[in-house]
Amino acid sequence: MKCPLCNQLNDRNAELCTYCGQPLGREQTSSSAASGRPYFAAFFLVPVFLVFIVIGYYRFFLPEGKEAAAQGAGASASGRLTPEVERSIADAGLAYWREKLGGGEAGARVTDFGCHVQVDIIRDGKAVKSLQYQNGKITER
Repeated sequence: MKCPLCNQLNDRNAELCTYCGQPLGREQTSSSAASGRPYFAAFFLVPVFLVFIVIGYYRFFLPEGKEAAAQGAGASASGRLTPEVERSIADAGLAYWREKLGGGEAGARVTDFGCHVQVDIIRDGKAVKSLQYQNGKITER
């Protein structure tokens, strides 16, 4: 093994240089390897940290009302549908029921699940059809 201080060759198992007394071995190589680790940590951990910040913001700090409004559901600031918007969604669901599905007179129950709004068509107190309202459109589930 070569001494890092005097560059003399020593026995492979020697812990100290026989010429100058400098410690030999793994301490020297591990300190040089450790000097590159902060850069690796920065390049790896910073993007991971940023991903967690973005996910945390959308999961914990972004009100559901903003999400629903962005999807066209018409939520209030509290994240719930306003009575006017809920009524218009119910009317749209009933119109779809009558025009597209040939249904007769019925009522509608609107349920906001956050990602979509469900419109249940009610006849004789029972849900006979479930429709979905999302992005301003009624579709069948």
